[in-house]
Amino acid sequence: MGRHGKKVATAMDLKFGEFTLDLARRELRRGGRNVRLQPRVLDLLVYLARNRERVVPKVELFDAVWKRAAVAESALTFAVKEARRSVGDDGGRQRVIETVRGRGYRFIAPVVEGLGRGANATQRGEDPFVGRDALLGILDQEFAKTVTTHGRAVLLTGEPGIGKTRTLTEFSDRARARGARVLMGRCMKGDGVPNYWPWVQVLRSALREHVIDRDADLTPECTATLARSLPNLREDLLVDEKPLEPTGLSEDQVRFRLFDQLVRLTQRVSIREPLVLLIDDLHWADAESLSLLEFFARSLQEASMLIVCAYRDSELDDDAERARMLGRLARVEGTRSVVLDALSVEDVAQYLEKTTGQVADAHVASLVHSRTGGNPFFLTQISDSADAPLSRGAREAVHDHLEGLPEDCRELLSLASVIGRDFEIAVLARVAKLPVDEVLDAIEPAVATRTVRQLRPLRFRFTHGVITEALGESLSASQRSKVQEHTRSRTS
Repeated sequence: MGRHGKKVATAMDLKFGEFTLDLARRELRRGGRNVRLQPRVLDLLVYLARNRERVVPKVELFDAVWKRAAVAESALTFAVKEARRSVGDDGGRQRVIETVRGRGYRFIAPVVEGLGRGANATQRGEDPFVGRDALLGILDQEFAKTVTTHGRAVLLTGEPGIGKTRTLTEFSDRARARGARVLMGRCMKGDGVPNYWPWVQVLRSALREHVIDRDADLTPECTATLARSLPNLREDLLVDEKPLEPTGLSEDQVRFRLFDQLVRLTQRVSIREPLVLLIDDLHWADAESLSLLEFFARSLQEASMLIVCAYRDSELDDDAERARMLGRLARVEGTRSVVLDALSVEDVAQYLEKTTGQVADAHVASLVHSRTGGNPFFLTQISDSADAPLSRGAREAVHDHLEGLPEDCRELLSLASVIGRDFEIAVLARVAKLPVDEVLDAIEPAVATRTVRQLRPLRFRFTHGVITEALGESLSASQRSKVQEHTRSRTS
């Protein structure tokens, strides 16, 4: 975020061989030099690299790169040829872009995804990372224990936007600098997401980046077990058809075989180099992935591996089964839970100083802290002025955060936002024309998700001033006027 409130895009690099795709600057570099490419060719290369976990059909590439413009198929053929030429590939060797006949193209070069390690946050186009030195110190200590004793697991929890994902990213750079191989998986929300999805991502990266030695690490039994239970991984395992199911085994026994083979595989790999496994958005993990995670946590005595998982604990309030599984995981010996708290006023002052290049005024830092509640994401979404308008990103983030709340709860919160950051239930009930008890019951989900907190039996406060502002802006002028009128009549 710059001095005038303009947020700088988060930089991400995709590194393969001697090349780097800088997604923020939209450029390909070889070493430190920019490789000149036609825009369509660069778009093609970026799209294939970002979707490297699958074969991308030709029709999808036409939609993504040419935006459904009417072009001949030769345009795609030319773009692929130029993309290959730019990275020292060709149709014969196919070390970077593979042609899958009848299906499309696939980016097959091993990729390291991350941020430029030699640059600081500002040079990399990122917002400053502040207030997490103690947390990074904890993660460093846990990693050191995996090298000297045995594997460990860490669970990072906190509200949306508190910095869990950024912490994983920062720690990944530190772990790599200490000689670890870092693999990452992300859980996804949706009906079509297959079981074990974060583990499929981890294994796919390990295979493509040659962390797993196919000859030394993949026994025939291990390969067959993975191919049977993880069909999305068969192409990476070079297995064309599903292996036959073992006869006479129950579903639980088949699952145990999978878990056991994965742990053995990890132990073989970690003998050569320490591993760091990062799993983000664990609150969306399927039950099978969580069971496998617990199995790993209980089997880390013989592996030099650190597992760090991040999740929103507020997402578990209405999911008793996931909460129970994560609670059981947290109690496994060698597992440590860490809660990410809001940034302090001093942290906010340090952030403002780093973004503006000037010593932050203590009063301004206090106002910004009050407005954002010390939430790093909301901090990045407002300018260094304490009273600047909310960005579109901040408003959208607030509404995304509230999307899981019941409709009647969201409507009441919108009305309450006009009353103020602090609001009385009696006033809100009067505005909504509802009984006090009914209003209390309706806003309970907002308390559970820490959107608001209770100050006294009938008085509440929005956790972040940004939420109050975004909700108030969602009402029409006439609605705000009516609420304000009720509020004035209550206090007069």
